[in-house]
Amino acid sequence: MSIRRAVVFAAVVATTIGTGVGVASATHPRIRPNEEFVGLVNGSTGGHQPAVVKVACPSPDPSQRTHPLPHQTLAVSIPAASGGTVGNTGPDATHITAVFGIPPSSTATGGLATFKHFGHAKPIPTSISVPCSGTGYITFLPFPRVPGETVPFVVPIEFANIAG
Repeated sequence: MSIRRAVVFAAVVATTIGTGVGVASATHPRIRPNEEFVGLVNGSTGGHQPAVVKVACPSPDPSQRTHPLPHQTLAVSIPAASGGTVGNTGPDATHITAVFGIPPSSTATGGLATFKHFGHAKPIPTSISVPCSGTGYITFLPFPRVPGETVPFVVPIEFANIAG
């Protein structure tokens, strides 16, 4: 290959790689301070009805516990339109952690998933213990938190027993 062809080939490869990186970052923008967001459980914000988390239990007894079925997701997204209920990352947050329930304090442990980019879905862990039926919440918490300025997003959920 001539030097001229090698230079042209290298330029084309560099442009293609650069374009691919630009598209990827535009598709999944990084979470930054002072951004509104919504949390998604299996693609739902739980706005009109609770998001469904599927489980399989031989009995619908709410005292029984099980694990979520695989292939279910959590995600954070930029709201499609302004207005409505949204979370806000506040002045310092650079990531959002999804936790089971509504945390009682400004710190949370045992996160289900942590997000550094919008639009990148992660699986609901199948290792956690959940009721065989009933309702609950998954809260999306911006970190680091600034009391009074970061706003979590809460998704109401319903456990749907597909085996009972």
